[in-house]
Formats: sequence, structure tokens, C-alpha cells
Amino acid sequence: MNQHRPSRRSVLLGAAGLAGAAALPAPASARLTTPTGVVLLHGKSGDPKEPGSNISSLTASLRSIGCRVIEPEMPWSKRRYMTVPYELGQNEIAAHVAQLRSSGSVRVIVGGISLGANGALCYAARTGGIDGLMLFSLGQWPEYMTVHRKEFVDAATRAQDMIKAGKGDETANWHDTNSGRVFTSGATAKVYFSYHDRFGPVAVTPNFTRLDDKLPLLVVMARSDKPDADRTQSLFRARIRPATSQFLMLEQGANHFNTPDIARNTATDWLQRVSEVWKA
Repeated sequence: MNQHRPSRRSVLLGAAGLAGAAALPAPASARLTTPTGVVLLHGKSGDPKEPGSNISSLTASLRSIGCRVIEPEMPWSKRRYMTVPYELGQNEIAAHVAQLRSSGSVRVIVGGISLGANGALCYAARTGGIDGLMLFSLGQWPEYMTVHRKEFVDAATRAQDMIKAGKGDETANWHDTNSGRVFTSGATAKVYFSYHDRFGPVAVTPNFTRLDDKLPLLVVMARSDKPDADRTQSLFRARIRPATSQFLMLEQGANHFNTPDIARNTATDWLQRVSEVWKA
């Protein structure tokens, strides 16, 4: 999705929410000396092959400093969404990480936007073995949705009941949401519940608290993306952070969809600083 790009002043205003070093644009000629790969995950109903996708400018910036970037189509893409369980995405991320390692990437970063950030977080927390994590507009919080929003409480309960009754592979219509917009999607009870299980791998809070304290971490949220922005900031602040961890709250002009575009220079600057720590 193409979004209006805010002024430089708007971006710098967002730096007031930064923890760690200042978010300065990376020099165009500054390339990483350590072979580095990035698995970059799109959001819900996204398509990484779509021209002007909201991760395309970030991908270009990462490649400009020498990263090898893989933008896979995940189980939550526009084409595949609600056809396979959330957990399958973790296996796919593992395969992409292994591909980068086998092709010469000494360091591997996993990152994503929205549900892609959720998947990246889950992988870092539950599988690990990566060298850094980038989260943009972290989304899909079943531990809140299925507790405080009646339509999702009812849907998750119905899915559980169907699974317990041996009807988990039967298809039904379910409430779903994307950045506040509620819609209906068809899926089996098992697949739907895998994305809305507040005690499962998709839940944000337990995954965040399970992160390795030494893992380099970049988190970017839009102030307007409430309440997820405040929740994410609280989780970040509660974490014991190395010098290579950074939180950026973007202000005027930023929204759930355009954080990777706005913060692409922040990402390359952060990765260059992390690379210096790797060499130390």
C-alpha cells in the first residue's frame, strides 16, 4: 500500500521516543563488512511481489548497504491467508534462515511488519539462532483481542468448541481484523484458532518476555497505532536491553502501514552499529 511520506521534520519528531543511539540517516556508501542476510516478512494480506509494497523501500535500503534480503510469501499473505496454520510460518522462516546461512550470510536478521513482525518475534523467542530482530508496527495481539472484544471472544470460543468436537477441519466464517478494520474470512476452525490463540505461539506478550536479553533488537511503532504502540513500548522498556537495542516511536504522518518506509534509514543505521558490535 502506498502511503504519503511525511516531512523530515515529522520523522525527527518521532526520534523523541528513541531509546539508544540517535536515528540518523545512514551514509549511502557505508556497506556492511560482515556478510549479512535478512528475512523480511510482509503483513496480513500482504504481497511482497506487489509493486510499491510497504516493505519495498526498506528492502532497497538494506540491499544498498550490502544485505542479502529474502521477502518470502508467508502463510498470512493475500493469496494464502487462512489456508494454513500460523505455526507453519515458523517452519518457513527456519528454511529461509537456513538458505541465507548456506549461501554465505555470516549474520542473519529476521524482521517484519504487523503480523510479519509477530511471526519474526515468535521465531526469535521460540526458535532463536538469529543475530538480530526488527519489528515494525507489531500486530496481532490475541491475548487482548480474544479477551476484550466480544466478536473475537465469541469466535475463538466457537473455534475451540469445534476443535474439541472433532470438527477442527470444517470451514466456517470468522471475524478478523487488520489495523482496526473488522472483516469476515473463511477458514477451518484449526487454522483460524492458530491465529487467535491467546495461549499459543501467536501471543505477543509471552514471546517478547522470552527474548534473549542479548539479542540486538529494533522496534518501530507509530504513535497513532493505538493501543499496540503503547503496549509494545511498555514491553520494550521492561526488557533488559543491550546497547544494540533501539525503540522508535514515530509521530506526525506515521501509521500502521508506513513505518518501514519512514524508518528505513533508522534500520540501516541500527544494522551498521550492530555490525560494529559483531566485529568487536
